[in-house]
Amino acid sequence: MSTQMNPGQSLGAMETVETVGKVELLRGLHRVVVFFVALWYVVISMKAFLASVTVLRGIELKDQGITVHESALIVAYAGESAINESPLVQTVLGGSTDLRDDTIYLVTNSSYSFTECTAVAGYDGVVYGNSFARFLFNSLHKYATDDLAYLTELELIAPVIDSTFDLLVSLDEAVTQLRMYFLVRQKSNTSETLLLSALFSTQDFQLDQQYQSGAALFATIAAIDDMRATEVTHGFAIARNYPYESEPHFSSCKLLGVDSDDNFWRLECFPSANSTDSVKEVCTAFRTGGFIKDPVAQSNIEIVLWNLPNDPASELRNWEWRVLADLHDSWAWTHSIHGFFALFILFDLGVLLFVVYQHFRIGHFWIGDAFATISSSLLYRGVLIFLSNHLNGYWTLTEFCLAVGSELGSHRPIHYRPELVHADLLTFFLNMTSVLSYLFRERIDPVLAFALFELSFAYRVEFVKSSPTLRDIIVDFADTNYWLGIVDSDRFIPARSAMDFDYCHHMMTTLTLREEAPAHDGVDDTNRPISHKELLAASLLHGSGSSAQPRPLLAIRDSTARRNRLVGAEPHHSLHFSSFVTPPASRLKTIPSNPRYIPSSPSCILDAPDLRDDFYLNLMDWGPNNIVAIALGMTVYLYNAHTSQVQDIPACTHPRDYVASVAWVKNTSSCGDGAYRLAVGTYLGELQIWDIEALTMVMVHWQRGPETRKSI
Repeated sequence: MSTQMNPGQSLGAMETVETVGKVELLRGLHRVVVFFVALWYVVISMKAFLASVTVLRGIELKDQGITVHESALIVAYAGESAINESPLVQTVLGGSTDLRDDTIYLVTNSSYSFTECTAVAGYDGVVYGNSFARFLFNSLHKYATDDLAYLTELELIAPVIDSTFDLLVSLDEAVTQLRMYFLVRQKSNTSETLLLSALFSTQDFQLDQQYQSGAALFATIAAIDDMRATEVTHGFAIARNYPYESEPHFSSCKLLGVDSDDNFWRLECFPSANSTDSVKEVCTAFRTGGFIKDPVAQSNIEIVLWNLPNDPASELRNWEWRVLADLHDSWAWTHSIHGFFALFILFDLGVLLFVVYQHFRIGHFWIGDAFATISSSLLYRGVLIFLSNHLNGYWTLTEFCLAVGSELGSHRPIHYRPELVHADLLTFFLNMTSVLSYLFRERIDPVLAFALFELSFAYRVEFVKSSPTLRDIIVDFADTNYWLGIVDSDRFIPARSAMDFDYCHHMMTTLTLREEAPAHDGVDDTNRPISHKELLAASLLHGSGSSAQPRPLLAIRDSTARRNRLVGAEPHHSLHFSSFVTPPASRLKTIPSNPRYIPSSPSCILDAPDLRDDFYLNLMDWGPNNIVAIALGMTVYLYNAHTSQVQDIPACTHPRDYVASVAWVKNTSSCGDGAYRLAVGTYLGELQIWDIEALTMVMVHWQRGPETRKSI
């Protein structure tokens, strides 16, 4: 007996077979894509392995190219022939070569000023001021010898500042590099003028002969008397230990070349005329960046040298920086684990290809899941990557965050090896997808997971920028790290240098402090007497003075400004008094009968964030009128002990200025009320006298220059 299939059933069976065939085809194509994804994972792991070997060997030296800092006006003012015939002399000075006591500020092609850079709002009037510019020239003139001996035969007519110099226009708060010009004349022939092109940079120096190293002010000087000259001669001078000295003691130098090992300039320094010192060989370069533990252990340092142009126009217009990024990581071997991951995956893929080949030989086309064996090992791979990063001090992730934060924060770009962080984050990401698959009992498509990660990593800067909170965290981290490298000069020295020192600094580390101290053995912590030392520690260190862990010099933590933004707190500089804060009565000692005693508990606690920790400053004064004056940054706060009211005085307006000293003085004038006035001295040399009753400034004395120091 036979069963006959009707045409409708036959057509349905054919459609089912076609559907199954399409599904199998799509599944086969998907597994082919998964196979190539696994191969790409191998490529990423091998790149990370090779990068770790390169960094470990210390041969990761990247040429970052040339950065040109341009001064756009000076060439036009210098003219096309002799400096005597230039618009700078004939137009600006009216053809006069008489000595002046001001500075020439070039504002536009047709306008100039003798007082300030009127085209640049908020420019640093100290560092590019008349007093400091003349101070630098006088220091060069005083110690000039050898190749710079011709400076002793010159007289300064006026310093010249180009207002379009991009580091000046960008308001570089670091103030570690200066560019200025000096219009000078011959002593023997006062009608003969020259234009000196001067470049100043605070940077590192090494004097191996005397085992010395530290900060130095390095200068290159080029004298130009005619813009048609075909050659420019450069002179060099270095002032070791500046800006930590009151005056740069320059030594004339001869350039020997560039050291092939660390890319430092090698200089032969000559002593001054009356000195008994010998000729010394000094190495110097402008270095910036950071390190952990040791500069040769784990470091990311940029070394900056600049080119020496041969024609006058290029010398006056361009300051060409050649930047080299030098990476060191003695713990980079921890990332070599990616090489083993790649070998394991290659072995699994080789086995899979062998099985596919055997099926193909018997006429069956079959492709297995290339991620099947990888997925089963993702969990322990993620743990191994976490351990390797912990051993490495999270240096790779630190470099990654600093690079992204510097790009978003408009700092200098940071060179790093993205292959290392690429492989680490990819393994972490796949590890998390594996964990989610176990939790939800549903496998996440590896193609989808891989594509999402690659897209996010390729557009990592845009991804961080899209999240305001994440962007603020990373940018604040990069900003904090950048300013760790800026070292202000000692406050005991007056505001003469105005230049800071950018150096290779120690990277930030985490900070962990215990909030409470353990109880003493055998003593009830709530009943034992509290010591004066513990009270001070509790008030100042927020913990017990006997048990708190040592506080590292640098620590990662939110800045005050950021915490204020997050919680909507008060401004960065504010003053608070917690009235009559005392410990529990059960923990206070019995007051002795002698009325003269030192209390062990405070009657009032001053909460003064960002109080400058500087021995040479006088930031608080308690006046006879029972008013306490406290200087916090740019503001002076007044606390009235009678009324417990707080008032503030905006003493500073310049962004680089701050209050350095406060003092109460008797009111010897007939103007205003009150028996006492408040004297305020600022870092930039401003002395103010305030009428506290009216909260008005009745007198101000302002003086700039290297000889100025305001103390009260």
